[in-house]
Amino acid sequence: MEPGTYLRRPHGMRGPWRFLVGVVLLLALVVGGPGVAYACACGAMIPSDAQAKAVGEIGLVRWDGTQEVLDLAMIVGGKTKDAAWIMPAPPGTEVRLGEDGLFERLSDLTKPRVVKSYRYWPEFEYGDGSGGAPAGGKGAGVTVEGTSTLGPFEVTTLSGTDGSAVSGWLTEHGYPARPELGPTLQTYLDQGWRLLAVKLTPAGTDALTGQLTPLRMTFPATKPIYPIRLSRHAKSTQTVVTYVAAPYRVVSDSRVTALTAFAGWVDGADVEGTPGERLFLTKIRQVADPDEIAGDFTYSRASDDSEYHEVEYVEVNLSWVGPLGVVGLLIGLVLVWRIVRRRSRQPLAGHRVE
Repeated sequence: MEPGTYLRRPHGMRGPWRFLVGVVLLLALVVGGPGVAYACACGAMIPSDAQAKAVGEIGLVRWDGTQEVLDLAMIVGGKTKDAAWIMPAPPGTEVRLGEDGLFERLSDLTKPRVVKSYRYWPEFEYGDGSGGAPAGGKGAGVTVEGTSTLGPFEVTTLSGTDGSAVSGWLTEHGYPARPELGPTLQTYLDQGWRLLAVKLTPAGTDALTGQLTPLRMTFPATKPIYPIRLSRHAKSTQTVVTYVAAPYRVVSDSRVTALTAFAGWVDGADVEGTPGERLFLTKIRQVADPDEIAGDFTYSRASDDSEYHEVEYVEVNLSWVGPLGVVGLLIGLVLVWRIVRRRSRQPLAGHRVE
């Protein structure tokens, strides 16, 4: 071996480099993501298919000071060939089809503002983690005022003086009535309200699933109201989301805890009103056990018209960045060390003395 020459290893992946590349590949496998769930229940709807169930209802209350327009849509979990439910309504209520896509538009309009935070290091956990109704007629304590067809809906309007008799009529005609509903039905009848018995059958061979087409009810009202009393007979906790569009911001009168998810001025066209009309939209979320529902939900003017937009804090998982940076630093240090070491081993240039 001549002076100033050194043995060199064959070119290729050396041990330390294999280790560093392995670390980088493992860090690239870090994956995370949030989950979202929505659940709700109502107490006066029944699908014909035993595998399906009513999982909620959602409503838009539009009130101008003397008249209310209520859009109400039922939500079906699973699939069913038809469904039936009961909707209380004040006397003089006009019923027609609502607009498909209304609640999707409202949800988008009132969605939370997203504020992102970033996590650059992985987190480690230790330990254990744990068939149609008759269009008229009168029975004992119940009157069929008429039946109308609205698209896929068949709506029968009932009035009467005896809640038990109305409950019996509903049961005989395939509606979701139980003996315990009698007293609650009686409270509506005592107020002079009507009961809308609704049946829905999809067109063709389609099945009912998800959010159904809303029905729109228009009636005189001295204040915004959302009929919910029948849900006191539900079997599980109620989550009720109500949009209220009025000349001002509103608050719930109910003793059930109410959380405001959105409050702000919108154009009337956004809530099926008059384009150019200025309305205040309040989105209210209420969660209650059935026995907490003592009456219908009503809404009064808030103390001010301050706007509110819910904020959703989202953590962006960049936990691979920190360790990758450390690996990059280590690679840089290794490269610097190799350069310095190589230069230190180079033989010094000598001078021959004659």
